Amino acid sequence: MVFWRISYKTGAHYLGSDEGDISLKGKAIIKLWHGEDGSSYATSYRLQKLIESLTGGEKPNLLLAGHTHKMAYIFERHVHTFSGGALSTQSSWMRGKRLPNHTGFWIIDVWVGKRGITKCGGIFYPYYA
Repeated sequence: MVFWRISYKTGAHYLGSDEGDISLKGKAIIKLWHGEDGSSYATSYRLQKLIESLTGGEKPNLLLAGHTHKMAYIFERHVHTFSGGALSTQSSWMRGKRLPNHTGFWIIDVWVGKRGITKCGGIFYPYYA
């Protein structure tokens, strides 16, 4: 997965492969993270281990994680973390591995103040194809 930031003023900017950071006017960092690891038994375990692996100066304020087709929200080490879910139905491969597929999408609201994110909330909208 390759991340790009598109701006109507400045065009496209390469953010990175499998992860990329977006600065919100220097007040907060959003990390986009795809990951190449597998799914875990507990929905939040993968996210917790990812946040634990980040050193203090590298922690984002908001982490958006993908790859496993599971939805979750946790607030760990002062990092708002969302796991994206999926825009597709469960594949036969996932069913064969007994991996759940949370079909739907998030709408996330983020308020940024002088010292970073002051409020963050999301609503997950499930759908059934």
